[in-house]
Amino acid sequence: MPLHNFLTENYPENYFSHIIIDECHRSAWGKWSQVLTRNPNVVQVGLTATPRQIKELIFFTKGKPTERIWYYDLSDIKVGKKTPLSADRFDEFFRLLPTRGDSDRSWTVTREEIEAHGYDLKAVNPNAKANEDLRKPEELLDLIEAKGREVSEALGKLRGN
Repeated sequence: MPLHNFLTENYPENYFSHIIIDECHRSAWGKWSQVLTRNPNVVQVGLTATPRQIKELIFFTKGKPTERIWYYDLSDIKVGKKTPLSADRFDEFFRLLPTRGDSDRSWTVTREEIEAHGYDLKAVNPNAKANEDLRKPEELLDLIEAKGREVSEALGKLRGN
C-alpha cells in the first residue's frame, strides 16, 4: 500500500504532536513529505548521526511552513563508553535555542536554499574553523625523523637486536 494511502487511511491530519526525523540529511522528501504537511503544528526534530558520533541537531518551524532551518553542529564531539555525552556540552546550544542564533557551531539555511539543493538537508557548517597545521616544514621533518627512530628501535627489539 503506498505511503499516502496508509497515512491518510490510518492517521487523520494533525494526529502527531512530535515528529523525529532520523537521518534527515538523506531526505527522501517525496516519500514522507505528507507526514509533515498533514501535521503542520508538530514539533519537528531532524537527527543525523553515525555510530558513536552525533553530527548535528536540526530544527524546523512549528505551526507553519518552514522557511528557515536552524542547525547546531556537534561533529567535533566524540561520544563513547569512556566519553559520554554530558549536559555541559549543550550550554551554548540551550543559550542559542530560543532565538536560533548563529555561532561557530550553529547556522540557518533558508527553504529556498534547501529547495535549490534538491531538499538535501546534509549539514556543512559554514562557520567551522579549519584546523590548520601551523608547524614549519623543519619542525615536521624533525618529527618524522624522531618517529622514524622510534620505529627503528621497536623493530630492533622485535627482531631481538
